[in-house]
Amino acid sequence: MLRDITQAVARANSLESALNILVSQTRIAMATHCCSIYILEQQNLVLSATEGLEKSAVGRVSMPLSEGLVGLVAQREEAVNLADARIHPRFKLFPEAVEEDYRAFLAVPIIFQKLVVGVIVVQQPDARQFSESEEAFLMTLAAQLAVVVRSLKHKAAITNVQHQVMFNGITASSGIAIAHGLVLGGAISLEQPERHCDDVDVELLRLQQAMQRCKDMLSAISQRFESEKSGDVASIFTAFLLLLEDSSLGGEYAREVALGWQSECAVSRVSLRYIDQFLAMEDPYLKERASDIRELGQKVLRQLIEPGRLEVESDKPVILVAKEVDATLLAEFPRQKLAGIVTERGGVNAHAAILARALGVPAIVGMDDVLSTDIDQKLLVLNATRGQLLVSPSPAVIEEYQLLLDADVEKQKQFSAELSLPSVTTDGQRDPAIS
Repeated sequence: MLRDITQAVARANSLESALNILVSQTRIAMATHCCSIYILEQQNLVLSATEGLEKSAVGRVSMPLSEGLVGLVAQREEAVNLADARIHPRFKLFPEAVEEDYRAFLAVPIIFQKLVVGVIVVQQPDARQFSESEEAFLMTLAAQLAVVVRSLKHKAAITNVQHQVMFNGITASSGIAIAHGLVLGGAISLEQPERHCDDVDVELLRLQQAMQRCKDMLSAISQRFESEKSGDVASIFTAFLLLLEDSSLGGEYAREVALGWQSECAVSRVSLRYIDQFLAMEDPYLKERASDIRELGQKVLRQLIEPGRLEVESDKPVILVAKEVDATLLAEFPRQKLAGIVTERGGVNAHAAILARALGVPAIVGMDDVLSTDIDQKLLVLNATRGQLLVSPSPAVIEEYQLLLDADVEKQKQFSAELSLPSVTTDGQRDPAIS
């Protein structure tokens, strides 16, 4: 019977038909009056199929994990077997389901990879305890069906995705994030108007002060990452500091000012000249260094045009969406508020992408036309592993990705717990290369 039910459910072409087959055949197999299944959606257990309760209640009866006997089963992740459910303190009657006549109650959780995906319930009018063999049958059935139910839920979610607004880009840092979007604008343009200055000495002082503010900011960020034992990340900001030295771009900026150009114009001229040289290179890594020249030029220009630190505040985690995001902004943004990053420009070797990987923040670059859609404050699902961004996804899609996130959290906990254990093979042998 277990095999026949499992195979019949697996052959179903949709989640709805699979669940209807499940409750119908389980009710017959267990010779019980009622069989129902509740599927977990957005932390609520929703009646999704039934043989014995009112059919119109399907999709209407819903309860959080903290309510009802079905919620208790999901909460404890264990079976509940009661002779008379109505005397239990967690019993909750849903009039629309018309279950007043039922007393005997047996429910078991459907668990996939340590996560509850639903609850299957059988009921009878007579007040009696379901036998151990009946309980074992239902538990075994739930265990065998977990993969099938999860797979059909995933298939349904993929079908829903096809009707969502979706953008594609290049994975810069893998991972998944669910959060509202925060669109960043106001990038300083490198193409500044060509203007001569009236007083070279005054203009040089302006430039030096702007570069010093940049150096102070970059030095503080570099020291912070050094103290956090993130030397690779700190080296990004150290490299920017070196570029501001007199022997590098900092000196080039000053020489342009000495020729009579205004500071903004000087930074623009030098930056655009070197950007063109790097973009003309064939090596992909060297070509992407043009973005570093652009980023540094924009930092200095911001200190010239809008002196002071750029503040970006949010009261909850967000997915940053912008034309281009520089590494300094990412470093200054509160880590606990940064859920993900999406940019129209940039490459996988850009400093912002390197920093995103170091911080463990999902990121996608090269996402064309993403800013052409109004996504500010919209709920987003960022699947950086596949290079996809979903805008205003359906509840089913959100739940599917939330399950993936929960599974990843559990996996990371397991990795952390086993990190200090010795390296031993499954047959008990230690690697001789490890002392």
